Amino acid sequence: MKKLLLLMLIGISQQIYAQNPVVIIAPNYISPIIGLAPLPQRPGLEDYHGEKAECASNAMCDAQGQLKFFIVDDKIYDKEGYYIASMNVTNNFAKGRSEISIVKDPANCEQFWIFSVARNYSNYSAGDEYIKLKLDFSQPSSINTSRMGFGEPTNFIPGKFKDGNAHWAISKIREEDAHFVFFSTRNKLNVYYLSQIGNTNSSDIISMSEIETPLPEETESTYMRAELEVNETQVGLRKYRVAMPFNLPILSKECIMIVDLDQNGMLINGTKRIIEFQVSIAPNGDRLPFIHGLEFDETGNFLFISHTAGGPYSTALSYVDLTLPNNTSVIPLNLPGNLNYQNSQIETLVINGVKGLYMATENSMGRLDVDYLTNSIQLFNNVISYGVPPSYMTLDQLPLWNNYPEYKVYLLPDQIDGQDYLSLYANNYGSCCKQNTSYSANTY
Repeated sequence: MKKLLLLMLIGISQQIYAQNPVVIIAPNYISPIIGLAPLPQRPGLEDYHGEKAECASNAMCDAQGQLKFFIVDDKIYDKEGYYIASMNVTNNFAKGRSEISIVKDPANCEQFWIFSVARNYSNYSAGDEYIKLKLDFSQPSSINTSRMGFGEPTNFIPGKFKDGNAHWAISKIREEDAHFVFFSTRNKLNVYYLSQIGNTNSSDIISMSEIETPLPEETESTYMRAELEVNETQVGLRKYRVAMPFNLPILSKECIMIVDLDQNGMLINGTKRIIEFQVSIAPNGDRLPFIHGLEFDETGNFLFISHTAGGPYSTALSYVDLTLPNNTSVIPLNLPGNLNYQNSQIETLVINGVKGLYMATENSMGRLDVDYLTNSIQLFNNVISYGVPPSYMTLDQLPLWNNYPEYKVYLLPDQIDGQDYLSLYANNYGSCCKQNTSYSANTY
């Protein structure tokens, strides 16, 4: 960590680091205005009743930094807990895997794009559906016409047998009011461009590039349940650094591919790195380690990893120093309490005014802080006295659940790292600044 101070000074000069002010930890959420609160519930049969997420969840703020809508698995609810849209296209399994991504449509302040995946885990031959849904709050819901929020999901990538590695990440908004959408398939990182079409109030999404993992014929990402992460730097030309988990079952390896992409979303030659963990099998059948969390620090020069501990890996937290050319060495973080987070995702969040790399257990949350002044990494346990219900991706409902204990994850919501979410409203149409009222067919 010798270069941390210099890198921090560079990082601060690049950007003001902000996040979504609304953080969902279903059945609760956190906002800077009200603090911790239960997600709103309604008595209707399909409305929200306090369910935890089986697979994934997320939420979006409004122009005032309050709750706009939230998603738990395949259902979208408005800020009062009414069910307004479904992520499902052809089946009832569009619940995500461990991530659901949300971005405000760059062309319209009342529209949002939501990205998720559908998979029937009791019928693996069905393959995946990559779901893209446009949620439009200028139109009534087709599910509850007294509420606003029309959702229209489509499967924009044909399903493939046993894909399974469906994780998502969104770039910050670009000068031309566009975003890159990154997602993983079985052995590829896919880069799409979400853009405004001319001066019209509509957007389009097109494919830009695909980056393959090594040995694609041996790659099997069906079993991954982790995260996809992107960090953006703007020293000179814009650059995107992306970390994607995958595994090589024939070689008994859990892996992370790290690549740098240029401002057009194309691979920069010579930047692909493969981080490898050698897998051992525990007596109960668990694969050790099992990667669950990935997160870059603010500078993008350090990748933090959470994973199950065991075999040759005695810690649950590690990091990779990307300032060293071609470095792929994993450095264990043997910090007090690190084993608490081996089933947690890692997410940069702002909670109670404190920004950090947060992780969760069932009863509390911890935070990793990089102290650039002292060249150290600190782990603060129990910084929040409430936790996250464990998610099992519905596999706990199958007869052979005992074969899949490593799929247990403490979910944290995917965010557009470094994005000031409130600026997504302020930089567009005047309607974004309207005071929100209760949604009905006539007001929003």
